[in-house]
Amino acid sequence: FRDFSAQRWLPVTQAPIAPETAFMASARRVAGLYRGLLKAQLRIFGEDYEMIVKGYNTTRSEFEKGRDVTDPTKIKELLKSAEASLDLLENGLYQAVKDEQSDQYTLKLNGAKLVDQEPLEFVSLEEEASRYHNGKRSIKNARSDVDPAQL
Repeated sequence: FRDFSAQRWLPVTQAPIAPETAFMASARRVAGLYRGLLKAQLRIFGEDYEMIVKGYNTTRSEFEKGRDVTDPTKIKELLKSAEASLDLLENGLYQAVKDEQSDQYTLKLNGAKLVDQEPLEFVSLEEEASRYHNGKRSIKNARSDVDPAQL
C-alpha cells in the first residue's frame, strides 16, 4: 500500500493536441455526420425510394470530394456545410405526398418549423422577367400594403 498523502498534487497543464488525435477526432466527426445525413434522409423520405437513392448518391459524392482535403480551414468549412445540411434535413424540410384516392397532397413536416405568413403569389418566369425589366414590383414585395422602399 502506497501513501499518497505526502505527495503534492500539481494541476495538469493543457498539453497541445497531437495531430493524430485531432485527425481521429475530425474523422470520427465526419463519419458521424455522414451517418447522420444518411439516417435523416431515410427517415424523411420514408417510402420515396427514388429520393433516398438520389440523397445517398449526392451525400456520398460530396463526402468523396472532401476525402483528400488537408487544409484545416477547408476541413472546417466542409464540416460546417455538412452540419448545415443535416440541420436543414432535420428541421427545415417538408415533403408533400399525393394521396391517390383523394387526389390531394398531405404535408410530412419531419420537424420543420412552420411560419405564419401570407400565401405566396405564383407567377410564370416570363411574367416575372417582364416585371423586372419594366420596373414593376417583384414577387418579394408583391403585397399592395407594403411600400417597396421599405424592403
